[in-house]
Formats: sequence, structure tokens, C-alpha cells
Amino acid sequence: MKIIATTGMGGCGKGEVLKYLESKGLKSVVMRTVVENKMKEEGIEVNNKNLREYATKMREERGNDIVARLCVPIIKELAKREEIILVDGIRSYEEVELFKKEFGDDFILIAIFAPLKLRFERLKKRGEKWDMKTIEELKWRDEKELNWGTGKSIALADFMINNTGSLEDLHKKIDNLMKKITD
Repeated sequence: MKIIATTGMGGCGKGEVLKYLESKGLKSVVMRTVVENKMKEEGIEVNNKNLREYATKMREERGNDIVARLCVPIIKELAKREEIILVDGIRSYEEVELFKKEFGDDFILIAIFAPLKLRFERLKKRGEKWDMKTIEELKWRDEKELNWGTGKSIALADFMINNTGSLEDLHKKIDNLMKKITD
């Protein structure tokens, strides 16, 4: 079994990595979805501002690894029938540590990197309702996520993908990395 997780700043390409690997039949756990589900249970509107504030509150009240703790049972259930499981959206050092404790050497962390201006251009093109509309909003989001420890999770990654090229380039890098990981 392998748990392959991604980390990186908003708009860096984590979603593209996830989408590409899912197209190859891999199953995933999206940490954002776990937070959104908790928000829905509490009747809180899911939008970008509420999501960041709710996730911050969760971490303040229950620890920086709370989202990972909520994901572990989901991952373990998937592991009963899947050899490789994707985890999208690691945000903190504590999440990395928890996953390493739970899954040992089977946990592999990949950091995706793209510079701020490129990330913002990609988010504008993507056009999801939760995406940042201005570069200042993206900087605000970055600040929130850096306060959660995203920079530390990036520093702890086993592998780094520099995602400054085309989608085809990203796919080639993913294929090459997956060969290294699964061989």
C-alpha cells in the first residue's frame, strides 16, 4: 500500500495532479472535502472565506492535525481495497507527522510548486466559485495557509514538482515520479 499526498499553495496544481491520477483509476481523499462536510453538518455556507476561517478555528480548537485525523479512518477503509491512495491538500507539519506515524514508509509527500503570479492566472482561468478574484485575495489565502504550516509541509516533502510549464509537462513529471514511487 502507498499513500501519496500532495501539498502546495493554492493554484499550484494539486488539483491537476489529483485529476490526472484519478483518470488512471487511483482513488483519493480530499482534505478540503472533509472540512466542507463538517461545515455542511453545522449549517455553515461553504465559500472560500468561511472555509479558511472554519478550518483555522478547527485547528485552533482541536490541533493542527485535526483534518488529517478525520481523514485517517477514510484512508484506512480505502486501503482495504486499494493499493495506492491519493491524499490531496496537506497543510501542516502536524498533518505530515500524523500521516507518517499512521502509515510509516508507505506515506509519500509530494510538494507542487508554482509562483504567485502564475498560480493567480491559473485560478482566474479555472474560475471556480471559491477561487480568488484578486491577487490580494490569493495573498490573503496564502497567509492563512502559511499560518497553518503549509511552508513546513512543503519543506518536508519527499519529492517536489516544479509546475511552471504546460499541463502536458506536468503529466510527464507525474508519470516519471509515479514510476519512481511504485517501482
